[in-house]
Amino acid sequence: MMNTFTETAITPEELRAAQYFHGHKCPAMPQGLRAGHLAMDLLGVERAQGGGELIAIVETGLHHFSGCFADGVMFATGCTTGKGNLVQKPLGKFGLTLYVPATGRAVRLVPQYGRMSQCLTMDFMNSPAA
Repeated sequence: MMNTFTETAITPEELRAAQYFHGHKCPAMPQGLRAGHLAMDLLGVERAQGGGELIAIVETGLHHFSGCFADGVMFATGCTTGKGNLVQKPLGKFGLTLYVPATGRAVRLVPQYGRMSQCLTMDFMNSPAA
């Protein structure tokens, strides 16, 4: 049986706030933002308020965009390195595993190959900085 869910829409206000948090425009940050929301939607959970509700394991590369992807995940999920519920794994690719300790459920998302170049042409990248 296929699960149905409603995908959270990222509002222009949230995108601007995430850009402010991140510090500059980058196509990887919105990808992380969307990945975080999609993972929470699939699991049916809300953004973490403390340190124990969710654990995000973010797969990254060794390049600048990797931190940008992780920042988007942090902004969406509320998982942070400071709270100890965000772990970065430098595996050479982007990916997110979001784990819910209370239920033992998890989901892993990996952006489609080529999505980064598509993100370079999105309206967000061509609009004035927030």
